[in-house]
Amino acid sequence: MKKIFVLLLPFGTLLTDSSCHRASNPTADGIPDMLLVCDREWDEGDRLNFWLGSDTQATPDMVWTYTDGVWQRLVREGLLDDYTFSREGDGFKVVYESTNHLSETFSANSEGDGTWFAAYADDFTGCADDPAVQITAYQVPLVYYSMGEYRRENGVLQFEADDWCCSTPHKMVVTGLDSCEAGRYALQCDRMMVLSGGVKVKPKGVTQRVSWDNTLAARGMPDPEGVAFYFGSLTDDADGKAVDYTFTLYDHAKRTRASCSFSNVTLTDDETTCQVDTVAAAAFSEW
Repeated sequence: MKKIFVLLLPFGTLLTDSSCHRASNPTADGIPDMLLVCDREWDEGDRLNFWLGSDTQATPDMVWTYTDGVWQRLVREGLLDDYTFSREGDGFKVVYESTNHLSETFSANSEGDGTWFAAYADDFTGCADDPAVQITAYQVPLVYYSMGEYRRENGVLQFEADDWCCSTPHKMVVTGLDSCEAGRYALQCDRMMVLSGGVKVKPKGVTQRVSWDNTLAARGMPDPEGVAFYFGSLTDDADGKAVDYTFTLYDHAKRTRASCSFSNVTLTDDETTCQVDTVAAAAFSEW
């Protein structure tokens, strides 16, 4: 995603209320002080991409980055020429990205009434046991999004973002794999969909596109525990039901694949959070 931002201020300050986070101090440049009201814990390197009003362009209006316990605010060049902050109760959209940056793993494409942030895809072709095998692996990071209205209080713009939706509600971490080589791996599941279409920022909200078939997989992402694979929602025949799950792990460098199965497991879709499961690489047996 093309980044054209102007750094307005150094780091802001963190308020004593853990649910409120200040993004910057008042300035004379026309951008008011801002406050994020959100009951969430934040990690080093987390980023929030804001689109104000009906904006949907590829470059967010603002990007907030969480560093050393405080938020740093970057604002799109020309924002003041396009937008006024005087409108009380105007809407906003915010898309969260972790250190697996959305802006580095998704490409932006204008389409109709908004912008699609499509996942980077890589083809894994041929395995030692079956040269005809071909899958498309989508490099999908952890993605949350929210929307709401902001209000002005004592000269401060307050953004309330409490209702978050997770586009990748299922995360599988395979331990025993080198996180530095995460991109060489792909994981396929017969019961979990892949965020193949990414997320779309629209004038009044954010949508997502997931799909499933036997040629789609999730591409590996670095994780402190090994290699992480993020999936979308469960298939209709699996949500809330006791079913069998089969995961197939592809190693693009070695052109091998291995499988691991779990029997009579009940999982549910909770798209407000990301559910994390872990499996050891040694549990996969080669076909």
